[in-house]
Amino acid sequence: MGLIIWNLVFPATSTAIIVLYTILAGLSLTGYSIVIASFFPHSNPSGITAAIICTIVAIAAQVVIGPRLGTGAVEILSLVHMPVNFTLFFTYCARFQAENIPVDLLEVAPGSTWHLPGYVLWIYLIVQIILYPLIASLNKRLMYYSGKCASRKQKTT
Repeated sequence: MGLIIWNLVFPATSTAIIVLYTILAGLSLTGYSIVIASFFPHSNPSGITAAIICTIVAIAAQVVIGPRLGTGAVEILSLVHMPVNFTLFFTYCARFQAENIPVDLLEVAPGSTWHLPGYVLWIYLIVQIILYPLIASLNKRLMYYSGKCASRKQKTT
């Protein structure tokens, strides 16, 4: 997918930036889906709900969040919600492509309303890849662990 996006949408940008970002985004999206699924005791509604939430959040990021919010709000939402990070990163890349210059992850995108260099969005993805599975496991433990096994072991000894 990263090669297709690079070839068709961002030819002025380095292939590595787009391909590596989409790989990291896929890993982060997997963790994001696991977090959403951790709120459901059964798997059927969790997958559908995760897909719907990701779609709605990504659309909201493009329509509402990106053009109207400042840097602080964009940072927080990009860190918390992977679909926002994904949408805003490709908006970031599109601003460079509109000027027909390659993406520079150390610079703020030209004409951007939020002043955030691209590498920050990468760091947020890496943090999400690590934290989302931990949050999901903690949530599952808090919601569904009853402690009955631990009390049985104490009674038998």
